[in-house]
Amino acid sequence: MYSAQFLYDAAVETGAEVILKSPVEFMDDETRTVKLKDGRTYSGDLIVGADGGDSSKVRQAVMLEEPVEPKLSTNCAYRATVPATLMRSDPELSALMDDPNSNCWIGYRRHIMAYPIRNGELYNLVMSHTGQAAVGKWNEPGNLDDMKWHYRNFDPGIRKAIDKVTGCLKWTLADLPVLSSWVSPSGRIALLGDAAHAMLPYLAQGAAQAIEDAATLGELFKHCSS
Repeated sequence: MYSAQFLYDAAVETGAEVILKSPVEFMDDETRTVKLKDGRTYSGDLIVGADGGDSSKVRQAVMLEEPVEPKLSTNCAYRATVPATLMRSDPELSALMDDPNSNCWIGYRRHIMAYPIRNGELYNLVMSHTGQAAVGKWNEPGNLDDMKWHYRNFDPGIRKAIDKVTGCLKWTLADLPVLSSWVSPSGRIALLGDAAHAMLPYLAQGAAQAIEDAATLGELFKHCSS
């Protein structure tokens, strides 16, 4: 079972209503109201925003006049996937598909994290190296020849997998500066996860910290009477 499905089922079982395809247009701190792009509005006693590190609408309601700009790192990353059928066509690569763990290949100022995804349908490659993606773009098509050049001296085994890539994306890697507050002036809007403290995507700590945030808020809510 995918973790997203597990969380969805758990939320529904506890009475949560999950509304999909509903991008937020605006939030009002005084009335604790969320306005969606389609015009619908929702109000509540408390709003928790977990809408990511890039252009978080909830963070805008919390920070008000304080603009928050992402801090670019000195690295960027190529991302690509290889179908299981191609991986299975080579005995050495087939062994990687049978390993559920994340594997890491480390070189000078660059590394590769790779692991099976989608229940073994794809092999995921995240290839970090020194450099920058295009300014203002977070997710742009990458150049296969450039990607292969960066890892030309890596282990022959992982280079086999890279050679099977037919398309890649180039990702900007950035985090956020430390915010002065994760709570709005009214105290009724709070940030969670990347919206509050986006970090570089190493060791999946962004997701881990969001889970810890949720657990902490859950404990605090136990002490609320209204």
